[in-house]
Amino acid sequence: MKFYKVMLVLTFIGSGCSLFAYILMGLLMPMLSQSYFAGDIPVADNMRAMYEMLFKVPRVFYILSGVCYGLSLVGAALMWNQRVWGFHAYTIAQIVILALPVVYMGNSFFNVGDAMITLLFVAYYYWAMRKLWALPDSKEVE
Repeated sequence: MKFYKVMLVLTFIGSGCSLFAYILMGLLMPMLSQSYFAGDIPVADNMRAMYEMLFKVPRVFYILSGVCYGLSLVGAALMWNQRVWGFHAYTIAQIVILALPVVYMGNSFFNVGDAMITLLFVAYYYWAMRKLWALPDSKEVE
């Protein structure tokens, strides 16, 4: 049970920070983009391509990502209280978070590392749901 709580704390930290960062980026994107293209933000020459790519991403991507991280945070809070819907909310949010870069930026932006970490967390939470919460197996429900 201790490791389960550690995993949830990691989820709170990761989803909470990402929620803040993506919502903030979505809200500040027009101002940052305008300042960058007006030359008000000093940028090293080797960083220009990264900044220009960052500003080409639609604003809705950042806002949707923030909303999904918020749903992930809510799911973790529900799982902390051993609510099954928390697992479902967390899993749906993580799947959408993995899909958003592909939808808005193309197939080359699918991150295998993020997918593997997500799979590990979802698999552990599923196992914990079955073992720690003493939920019936699907065979027993039939």
